[in-house]
Amino acid sequence: MVSHLLVHRLTQNEMIDGKNIVLSPFLIHNTLTLLANGSNGKTLQELEDVLGEDIGVLTEFYKHVNVWNESLQGCNSFWFEENIKVNQRFNNITK
Repeated sequence: MVSHLLVHRLTQNEMIDGKNIVLSPFLIHNTLTLLANGSNGKTLQELEDVLGEDIGVLTEFYKHVNVWNESLQGCNSFWFEENIKVNQRFNNITK
């Protein structure tokens, strides 16, 4: 049910305009893994439950995928305003 609502929200504007949209399960999973790396407590636990694996295992998996396939390295990234301080642990993991 949650995934259906998420897809509906993500595609709401495109559906109104009659456009087609393609969602990559791989990139959605990768993005949620990046988000989990910046989370802790209940939020982290909920993301791990959705992703179906411990964040440490997922982080190692995506490190190997990015080394194996260089074309995927820039698919997901975070951009921050210069004045925003980013947690160093999160910054190191997501590089």
